[in-house]
Amino acid sequence: MFSYSKFIIHVTIPLLAGGCIYIFFRSPDIKMFEWFNTIGIIEIILNLREVAQSNINLNSWILYSLPDGLWTYSFTSSMIILWRNNDQLGKIFIYLPLMLSVLSELLQYFEIISGTFDRNDLFVVLISFLICNFFLNLKIYGT
Repeated sequence: MFSYSKFIIHVTIPLLAGGCIYIFFRSPDIKMFEWFNTIGIIEIILNLREVAQSNINLNSWILYSLPDGLWTYSFTSSMIILWRNNDQLGKIFIYLPLMLSVLSELLQYFEIISGTFDRNDLFVVLISFLICNFFLNLKIYGT
């Protein structure tokens, strides 16, 4: 049975938290700021960024690695919630977020896609995947 509270806690909140880090603390050169401009809320976002940045100082791993981990956690949670009752096919989908996260970092390492390869990102996405599986009590190995 689908659990809305599990979905909100394990999918929506981590995704929003990672998004907030991007919106309030990362470079305004990223694509989402073009979207904000297109829908007419760029001034509001820039004002909120100014307030956030004047009151909060983030550690570099929180600023750069945690959003990747939160994305992986959120995506893994959604796959677990949606596929946990489908044994074989479900396992493939549950590992998909981890595979995509690792692949993204490797493609950055080999300069196939833009971005900066970071071993910390790999560590954070792996830990996020494992924590997600622990919290949602999924047996990913064995029966």
